[in-house]
Amino acid sequence: MNAAFNAVSDAIRIIGNINAADAIRHRAHPKDTDMLILLLSLAVVLSLLAELAYGYLQDRYAIRWVRAEVSEHRAIMRKLGRAR
Repeated sequence: MNAAFNAVSDAIRIIGNINAADAIRHRAHPKDTDMLILLLSLAVVLSLLAELAYGYLQDRYAIRWVRAEVSEHRAIMRKLGRAR
């Protein structure tokens, strides 16, 4: 039974025998690999820049919130006459 199955499967095989030399010859070109490295490094750099920008905006928001409280306090103290 196994021989009959192998005979039929060999007859309808889609992919032929693969030689090691053929596999090496059809590897990705160095140009393709360079492009992949370039895209990955660009993605990492853009991710870092986005992280820095997000941190900067969060700090800016926190400072603006503190400044609003401080300016309100300063306006109250000026109204009371205790500010210089």
